[in-house]
Amino acid sequence: MDDLPYLSRPKGIGGSLKNSPEDFLVEEISPYAGELHIDSPQKREGKGKNCHFVLQKRSLTTSEALVQISHALCISKSRMSVGGQKDKNALTVQLACAQGATPPQILALHIPNIKILGAWGSPSQLKIGDVIGNKFTIKWHAEDKEASPDKKISKNSQKPASKKPAATNASLDAKVSSIFKELNGMFPNYFGPQRFGMRKNTHKIGKFLLQGKFQKAVLSYLTDTGDERPDFTNARTELAQTQDYAVALKNFPPPLTHERTLLAHLAEFPYDFVGALHKLPNKLPLLFVNAYQSHLFNECLSLRIKKKTYAKCEEGEYFCTTNESGFPDIQKKSPSGFVVSKLLGFDSIPNALEKEILEKEEISISNFTVRSFPSLSLKGSCRTLLSPLANFSFKENVFSFSLASGSYATSAMREFMKN
Repeated sequence: MDDLPYLSRPKGIGGSLKNSPEDFLVEEISPYAGELHIDSPQKREGKGKNCHFVLQKRSLTTSEALVQISHALCISKSRMSVGGQKDKNALTVQLACAQGATPPQILALHIPNIKILGAWGSPSQLKIGDVIGNKFTIKWHAEDKEASPDKKISKNSQKPASKKPAATNASLDAKVSSIFKELNGMFPNYFGPQRFGMRKNTHKIGKFLLQGKFQKAVLSYLTDTGDERPDFTNARTELAQTQDYAVALKNFPPPLTHERTLLAHLAEFPYDFVGALHKLPNKLPLLFVNAYQSHLFNECLSLRIKKKTYAKCEEGEYFCTTNESGFPDIQKKSPSGFVVSKLLGFDSIPNALEKEILEKEEISISNFTVRSFPSLSLKGSCRTLLSPLANFSFKENVFSFSLASGSYATSAMREFMKN
């Protein structure tokens, strides 16, 4: 995200975030359970074959937490679901669901870095998108500190803070207030760095998949290096040099389970890259294509901000109003409000600016129909160009605000820090 333009002009406050998980609190606003709060038990009654439960986790991805819970319950992870993913290097609380489990089973769990704050029966499973929004409480640090072990392994870790001095305490409130005022309570709805992985390559892999360049996609996933453990990096680098899949299968550390799945297939069938991709969990290749779709959105929004056309509708766009929580509701068209733009897919009709981006990327709408891998085809959807900062406050170096589901706190914070 380093080259994406800012919406506000005042100089940022610099500094750093996420020096510990307790510096970054995320509390979900659920359509089923309302506002959830850290360390706040929920007592509810309900019946059904599903068990809804309040999951609090520390220094774990949502997927990692669900894997540990499913192992403890001796059930398949496929029976676990959530409305959305939460940051790893953070302390977070959200609603989760275990199909077929009972509230007493869930409440009896004792797993490090996981707390169960409540459980009850429900007839409904959770699905991705079953989230109204999230409340963030973020501690800002005036000086960058050496990254903690949590930060080093987090896929949400950011670039080191700017070397320039941070704002003094005397001017800090004024600077934050000035930026918030110019933003008019809104910020660019960029997809955050989490979307593009620790190695910042998920969108690159997605582009290769859409272009039918399956060998390049697989090799990029296996050999690209980034912010990882040294043994991961060494294994990837050696494979890039040797292209020996059988040897790489011996050298890739066990935690790289998806990579080892690809290598096991390629060791036996060295040129069957499509077959190797089909060995992965169904949602993983699609995640890469979604990441490229997100990259295109960021590029389009970046150009709109540079051209100052983000507040008016282009061809194929419309305005939407807000829901009861003050967040954009893309289902409610309005004469004014938030501009709803496109996440491009095979059903999209690109406007002139989107055509400009597609031409620059050397890709076309027809590429979103992947005939040799149909599950990767994307129809397209909608997303607002700007997102509101609801209930915003800044006091004693702590930012507090609520965001609509799908909006990134990292994208909001970059407007204030400008590192």
